[in-house]
Amino acid sequence: MVKEKKFYFFVDYIILALFSFYINFYYSNIGVLAQDTFAYYDTGFRILNGSVPFKDYWTVSGPFIDYLQAIIFFFFGVSWKSYIIIGSILNSLITIIFYYTLTIFNQNKLSSLFYAFCFSILANPSMGTPFPDHFSTFFSLVGIFFFLLAIQNDKKFFWLLIPICFFFAFFCKQSPSSYILLVLFISLSIYLFNHRNFEIIKYLVFSSVFCLVLLTVFFIANEINLKQFLHQY
Repeated sequence: MVKEKKFYFFVDYIILALFSFYINFYYSNIGVLAQDTFAYYDTGFRILNGSVPFKDYWTVSGPFIDYLQAIIFFFFGVSWKSYIIIGSILNSLITIIFYYTLTIFNQNKLSSLFYAFCFSILANPSMGTPFPDHFSTFFSLVGIFFFLLAIQNDKKFFWLLIPICFFFAFFCKQSPSSYILLVLFISLSIYLFNHRNFEIIKYLVFSSVFCLVLLTVFFIANEINLKQFLHQY
């Protein structure tokens, strides 16, 4: 009986995940614009063959997407279908988190499902394939959702995830992640001023330091010159 309840509790998430995945997968197969649609096909393949961004090829945006695409190519082979999986996974991920956020704020379940289905149609299917503006926006949105959830649930886990989301967003593209992060910083300052909940700062700092250490290790391991990074990115 308990297992049946758990299954029915997650069935809406399963339906949303499948729908948002396959609608992106379907629309990404309708027409291509070579300059944009194949933006990360070549770089993902180059990383798969040992190239390093900033050092072996010029990078102005999206090194995080390069590596995501390289991982997919590694497991599923280099093909068009493998290429559009990333966008479909992202569409599912952002839709599920959006739906979860709505339910936590006690929205009507049927209305939340309707909004989530609309969101899944309007989000990444407009591009379908990996694209820096979309990815940067979505990771930033996830950071905003986690900020709202952290305030609503008072769970430390969400505070830890916020800097990581914006770290990924920035390394998909500098804008709009930087602008959204600025707005979040202002909102966070207002929240701290009103609620005096300064304990959360240590979670934000810890997560931010973790991201910087990860970036430093990446630079050292791949012998990337800091000046090259600053000049390109």
